[in-house]
Amino acid sequence: MIRQNHIFKRSVILIKAWCYHESRLLGSKSGLFSTYALEILVLYIFNLYNNEFVGPLEVTNLIILMYILILIWLMKNKKIKFMLF
Repeated sequence: MIRQNHIFKRSVILIKAWCYHESRLLGSKSGLFSTYALEILVLYIFNLYNNEFVGPLEVTNLIILMYILILIWLMKNKKIKFMLF
């Protein structure tokens, strides 16, 4: 991860920016994701795909895709009753 131009660090920063500004997911005091949880999630993605990423945008796209798939699964199983977009 270090030899690839700090791709892990840049991915975490990009995902934190997306979570804070676009999706309103960041903020552990509000019961949302903490920074530590996001770092663990990014580390899991790196481990799952054997660190074969070109840039941080590819990692961010994968995180967003996983987030959407989880939301679809929750809505199908009626675990989420109401959702605002």
